[in-house]
Amino acid sequence: LCAWRRWDWFRSRSALERAAALLGPDASPRLEARTLLYLMASRNGLGERDAAFELAPRIAALPLEGPERAILALQSAWCHMAAGDAARVVQS
Repeated sequence: LCAWRRWDWFRSRSALERAAALLGPDASPRLEARTLLYLMASRNGLGERDAAFELAPRIAALPLEGPERAILALQSAWCHMAAGDAARVVQS
């Protein structure tokens, strides 16, 4: 998270990918959601739109609270905006 807050996308993506791989079936849904949302944001920060958006269904399947739903919508919109898909930006 320290790297993420400094916008060090390469370092945060690497650390968050390792963290996501370590999440087991007993991980709390909130921890999983937060980890994947930060990973999605890191990938978006690196311009890896497709890799970022592939996380969206996994995140959406989790029991999200208000802030997590808002972040998912924002990150999804960011993916669509980068692709120039204005209609999907609005839907996000």
